[in-house]
Amino acid sequence: MCNDYEQHIAWAEYCRIMASLALKIPTHQTELDLPQADDVRINDPAPIMRAAGDAIELASMTFGFPPAGPKGGPVFNFRAEGRQFGNSKRCLIPASAFFEFMWTLIDDAIWKVRGCALFGCERRLAIALS
Repeated sequence: MCNDYEQHIAWAEYCRIMASLALKIPTHQTELDLPQADDVRINDPAPIMRAAGDAIELASMTFGFPPAGPKGGPVFNFRAEGRQFGNSKRCLIPASAFFEFMWTLIDDAIWKVRGCALFGCERRLAIALS
């Protein structure tokens, strides 16, 4: 999983994608519920998509999982293999690009862009757990 992503999906595009998938958007939701951001990092609040009755609502959640122990840091790499998610509350994260901070011995640091390809549209939505 990435440790930084951008959210540049415009409200109009989000509405178009949801309509093309025959998914309802709650009437109280507006473009204010889908703020754009150049960088969403671990522990930053960001929009997520979750089931709400017969619609998909936008809500704000913190990116990453809480630490496993009192001295641990936030968790952002999470393996799903062998786990059960029957009672979990899964969500989607609207993202237009993923970034992963990579250290090299030659350079100080580089950013590696990872695109995602869900729905086959110009701006993409990435699946994640919450």
